[in-house]
Amino acid sequence: MNVQAIKKMRHLYQVDPEFRRALQEDPAAALVRWDLASAEAAQDLAGTVRRLLDLSSGEILASVLDVSLPDWHGAPPVAAVPQ
Repeated sequence: MNVQAIKKMRHLYQVDPEFRRALQEDPAAALVRWDLASAEAAQDLAGTVRRLLDLSSGEILASVLDVSLPDWHGAPPVAAVPQ
């Protein structure tokens, strides 16, 4: 799931009661219906969404917002072949 989809999911969860209900009833269908994932990806993500729904509302939002982005300021890449 890309960052834009996660942001959209977070927003929908906050403002759309129909989206919240749909996530509880059938997470995979909800992800596809709201264009958050393809049908194949939605099936893979459904288990994760179900685990998120077991959390409190605050924990859900914190989990959705916890995006592991690359460390752009990390150590520079090392050459594969020593010179």
